[in-house]
Amino acid sequence: MFNFKKKTCLCVAADLTSCEAVLKLARVIAPYICALKLHVDIIDDFSKDFIRKLTEIARNNNFVILEDRKLADTGKTVVDQLTRGVYGICSWADVVTVHALPGSSILSSVKSVMKREDSVLKSCLLVAELSTEHSLTALAGYTDAVVDMANEDLDVVSGFICQERCAKDSRFLYWTPGVNLDAVSDGAGQQWKSIEKAIRDQGNDVIIVGRAITGSPDVEKEVKRYRTAAWDAFIQRNDPSADIA
Repeated sequence: MFNFKKKTCLCVAADLTSCEAVLKLARVIAPYICALKLHVDIIDDFSKDFIRKLTEIARNNNFVILEDRKLADTGKTVVDQLTRGVYGICSWADVVTVHALPGSSILSSVKSVMKREDSVLKSCLLVAELSTEHSLTALAGYTDAVVDMANEDLDVVSGFICQERCAKDSRFLYWTPGVNLDAVSDGAGQQWKSIEKAIRDQGNDVIIVGRAITGSPDVEKEVKRYRTAAWDAFIQRNDPSADIA
């Protein structure tokens, strides 16, 4: 998922409501991202043809599709949410997000889906922290419990959605939302931070950027800007003497 060949640690959140809008965005940003994040249940005109086209773009441009489903239910229901219904998530999503609230049994359900012949699902990200104000994930001990849960299922969990690196373990990738180069809040509870803070100071590996890119009048210019800034910050974090000019 972390793409050294493309020199990118940028995931774009495509929180759009039509298939054509997502596909149009994907075609523009594909060369510059390591992942595309979807909320498939907000797409009004979802179809199998849309998924066929999107997965083809992903394969041709070497990025993964992250379905931000934030699964948080009982075992059989989670299996059904991934395998059944109109979306058939496991047939196209490389990664899904999962809440730790139900306990480790939810990871057993995800693992069972990963083993299916009709599944392309490779792993999940556990939600350790959220970027909204007053999130209950900030309660004492919550994030530590999520990390402990991940350590019990390394073959299922590939990383975390977090505000800052929540463990020292380099086997995981640390994905952080709420990144914006030009603003600190959207006025509706979403708190944003700079790339330097997200990667250099807080130790995250992948930044998740949404409206700052998708809402730009020049999407390609903006995605290049974020890709370059994020990669430079990553290189400097790991090698402060690196020349990124």
